[in-house]
Amino acid sequence: TPWRRGSWIGVMGGSTAARLLILLLSIVHAVADLPYNYVGESATGLGECEGDCDSDADCDSGLICMQRDGDEDVPGCYDDGGGHFVTGGDFCYDIANTEAPTAGPNPAPTSVP
Repeated sequence: TPWRRGSWIGVMGGSTAARLLILLLSIVHAVADLPYNYVGESATGLGECEGDCDSDADCDSGLICMQRDGDEDVPGCYDDGGGHFVTGGDFCYDIANTEAPTAGPNPAPTSVP
C-alpha cells in the first residue's frame, strides 16, 4: 500500500504524474477497504474487518463472520502490515463488499464471436 512509511522510496524519483497516480490509488483503497483488526479469540461485538469471530453472532448487526482456513482475502479488508492480520483468523465483513450474483444463468459460450 503506497501510504505506508517507506513505500514512497521507489517512486520519489518518478514523474509527478506517477506520484499523483499512486496517491490517488491509495486514497481510493483507503476509502473502499478497512485494515484487518485482530481483537482476539472469543471476541464479540466485532465491527467490519475485526476478528476473531466464531459465528455471525460475534459480529455487529448486518455483518457476517468469514470462517477461513488460511490467508484467504476477506471482502472489504486489507493487511496494512500492522500485525493485525492472522492466518486462519476469522473476520467479520459486510456482504455488500462482495460481488452481486447475476439475475439468472449466464448464456452458454458460443464458438462464434
